[in-house]
Amino acid sequence: MVSAILAAGLAAPAVAAPDSHGIAAAGTQCYPNTKTFKRGTTQRTVTINLCVQRIGSSTLRAYADISMGKKSGTPDIVYDATLNVRLEHNDDPIESTADSMGYEINDESASAWGWIVSTDEFSSTVVGGWSADGVVYYDLVGDGLGTQAWELHGSPTI
Repeated sequence: MVSAILAAGLAAPAVAAPDSHGIAAAGTQCYPNTKTFKRGTTQRTVTINLCVQRIGSSTLRAYADISMGKKSGTPDIVYDATLNVRLEHNDDPIESTADSMGYEINDESASAWGWIVSTDEFSSTVVGGWSADGVVYYDLVGDGLGTQAWELHGSPTI
């Protein structure tokens, strides 16, 4: 079939290759965001890969692929931290979700963490202008600044 398509002068169909979490790479655009949360000599580096994905011809979602390195030190780093992820069309929010991640930042085990936070799927056949965006609201222990925002760099558009 591919040879018939190529003989006709048409492009071969794209085959989506899954990434490490089984999510199809075709129709997905991501942007990595990294921050190190510190309290004295205790720290943990968090990476949030913010992605927008088209599944098939009419389903979209935004997701954050979160990974954390090993924590150095034992005291808690944050009182709380909450990740908000948004699916946007031309910067207008369409779907959103939130997930607490304070426990994972403070966890005293030596292991690293990783998980995915996803918006609900949204049905649309509109092409172009879709992106993922997000923010982490966090409150560092003992800094006296209260809740701060880590504005994530949004994904490229699809």
